[in-house]
Amino acid sequence: MTLTTNNIFQQSSNIISSMPQTKRVVFVNDSFDRENSVREINANFSVPVTVETKILNWQVLSGAGIKQQCLERLSGNKSRLSSLAQFPAGRAFKKFGHKGGEELLVLSGIFSDADGDYGAGCYVRNPPGTYHQPFTRDGCTVLFKLGQFQPMDRKRLVINTRGTASKWQHAGEPGVSRQELHHFAEEEVSLHRIHPECWVTFKLQSQGLEVFVCEGPVSESGNLYSAGSWMRYPAGSKVKISSKGGACLYVKKSIFPL
Repeated sequence: MTLTTNNIFQQSSNIISSMPQTKRVVFVNDSFDRENSVREINANFSVPVTVETKILNWQVLSGAGIKQQCLERLSGNKSRLSSLAQFPAGRAFKKFGHKGGEELLVLSGIFSDADGDYGAGCYVRNPPGTYHQPFTRDGCTVLFKLGQFQPMDRKRLVINTRGTASKWQHAGEPGVSRQELHHFAEEEVSLHRIHPECWVTFKLQSQGLEVFVCEGPVSESGNLYSAGSWMRYPAGSKVKISSKGGACLYVKKSIFPL
């Protein structure tokens, strides 16, 4: 099986769209922040957590036609949000800013703003202090990460990971290649392509690790995770992810909140 960035994201959108349930496994760490009246989700960063997303049971935001699956949420001074969102065709937003920065990966469809159109496989970073007015003509599904920029990171970034200029390099283990998306201080963001019957190993020290399965399934510690699954591991973990049929992973290493 030969994987390309073109079929990786198209297959992932098809797989996610056909799943009938939503469940979180391994650890669930929820609490209620009474001061800010916000339910915090997966807010304990000292333990691993896995979210298996199934699009038909996502939360529907009232009146907006938007479906959302929250992966993690912190409030207050450590405000942080990671989520999947599905926007219906014709959805437009008022102009708004990004106090803590916005990072997004388009999984299917086209997400747009005044600066351009971002199709499936497009990775975008809007740093703190920037504003935009996004919309989608035909609908899209996007992985969002808000409030997670490193201090002093002010670079806006747009990368078409499916384009001819995308750079894939051998990533150490046989059958694994890596495309770097962003690197600043302790934060590293990349895509990893695992070829059939191969694996990738992450040995973490001070950094934590997040993995979103763009195309799969993959196996980790005897558990099978399909496309659309999101995993988070604390600093000090050793993680081995393998694939029988080939896979693509969004991978982020960073220092997690205490």
